[in-house]
Amino acid sequence: MRIGISGTHCCGKSTLAKSIAEKYPAPFITKVADKFSKTDRTSLETQYDILKALIREEKKNLHFINDRTVIDALAYFNYRYRLGEKNSITAPIYGKYMNTFIGYIQTKPYDLIIYVDDALPIEDNGTRDLENNQNEIWENIDTMLPFYSDMFSIPYIKVRGATHLRMKKIDKAVKNIYSQKRVDDFVTA
Repeated sequence: MRIGISGTHCCGKSTLAKSIAEKYPAPFITKVADKFSKTDRTSLETQYDILKALIREEKKNLHFINDRTVIDALAYFNYRYRLGEKNSITAPIYGKYMNTFIGYIQTKPYDLIIYVDDALPIEDNGTRDLENNQNEIWENIDTMLPFYSDMFSIPYIKVRGATHLRMKKIDKAVKNIYSQKRVDDFVTA
């Protein structure tokens, strides 16, 4: 079971990932980007480091539930790239980022991506980016997720509403995917 949760900040990804991890036993990867300071996360180099850290954490586990996907990381990187100056210094980091991203996503690292198509008011948790960028990140993910999921044949579903409503849809998708793929690997708690 390799599940990634996608969505903008303050949409309930971590809460939902915890609920999924309670029901379906798999290592839980959380808050990889939070290991980098809010200030550092404004740089493209740090955004690239976040992508590499995310990939490292996922590769450590045969199965996992992650409260973020590499597509989310790309959405934040693109947001930062759009804000910055385009020059001979930023062009190579963009190329390195995209090469790493494509190299990883083409391995089909997720059996299912769950897109939380909802947003809650932004709250300061001490590490969260409080910039007014939630809608732009959301739009980036909303465009990129179908594109990359379709390109690399990675199934995804959209969920919204209360956690129990999200879980109903997720349960159905998980059972469908794992009844077709790796029945022996899929065990419910």
